[in-house]
Amino acid sequence: MNVFATIAKEGSLSKASRKMGLPLPTVSRRLTELEESLGVTLAIRSTRNFELTDAGDEYLELVRDILDQIEEAENKLNGDLKKLKGHIVITAPVCLGKQLLLPHLNKFLKENPSISIQLLLSDNLLDIVDQHVDLAIRLGNLPDSSLMARHLGKVRKCTVASPQYLKINERPNNPSDLISHRCISIDNINSAQSWSFLSRGKKKNISIKTYLSVNNVEAGLESIRNGLGIGQAYSYQIQKDLKKNTLVKVLEEFEHPALPIHLIYHSHQKIPHRLRAFIDYITPRLRKELE
Repeated sequence: MNVFATIAKEGSLSKASRKMGLPLPTVSRRLTELEESLGVTLAIRSTRNFELTDAGDEYLELVRDILDQIEEAENKLNGDLKKLKGHIVITAPVCLGKQLLLPHLNKFLKENPSISIQLLLSDNLLDIVDQHVDLAIRLGNLPDSSLMARHLGKVRKCTVASPQYLKINERPNNPSDLISHRCISIDNINSAQSWSFLSRGKKKNISIKTYLSVNNVEAGLESIRNGLGIGQAYSYQIQKDLKKNTLVKVLEEFEHPALPIHLIYHSHQKIPHRLRAFIDYITPRLRKELE
């Protein structure tokens, strides 16, 4: 089981052999023997590619649970339960991950040197099952699922501009005023054709003229800071800018209600000790950041 889990984690037989310090033929033989004993094909492999089958994905989830329980049992016998060990895979939106999560993650790793973490920063939603993710930070209302969730706080989508821009251009007082402004659109935050607001309790889509469209939050915010136009961002992304007055809010009374942010993770009967410890560590710290 351990050999199979290592192959899946490393993504190839050769990498797994180096990781485990075993000859490549031995690793290949053990995988073949496992498949023969189970009567299923766990992976499609070639000299360059290694891809789990559906049966392989399902078996991996079971194997990881069993190996986690074995590791925790061994730690108990060794009197080493307080020392966290193992690997955690985490995904989060790029800006949130860099600004809010990473500083606390770095401190956690310093305090727990036997833990390793893979941090996947992406503004696209990664499938935590297919990507073998242990923990994800999600923005927005969650769909019904078997995943566990912890509420961290709420964020708003804000419309902002630089003081420099507002000195030269008249401040918009109504969303419809945006048609006469240069707008900067950021993928995964808003559309390049229209932006959504609340007017008298009803959702209203306002057509805009996009002066610049970018697929990266930091690039879009830098352009807004430099006075190129008006843009939108989530409140956690502009916390520092608002404090420094490099950006100011406009059309605040037309904002949509705040969106929730959650930690989500697999609903295993027994969560690995290292993951439970990290969740307990990071939850109060992120809640404080999002107050």
